[in-house]
Amino acid sequence: MLMTVLKGDLVIAQSKVLNRSFKEMKEYISKNCALIGMDDTKQEQERDELHRAIWAIADELRGGMTYE
Repeated sequence: MLMTVLKGDLVIAQSKVLNRSFKEMKEYISKNCALIGMDDTKQEQERDELHRAIWAIADELRGGMTYE
């Protein structure tokens, strides 16, 4: 991603916003999974996959940088 190459305050701010957005999406999906007819086992699998994907994206965005 471009954010892994660029460095600066705006890039860091946008990365934080993106991470928060993924977190909110994860929470929304977790809270509303009953609306889409997922059973508990499938819900746990989906949540785990989503969690791993979010952390992979966050690690990629960090590109070795650490945030508060």
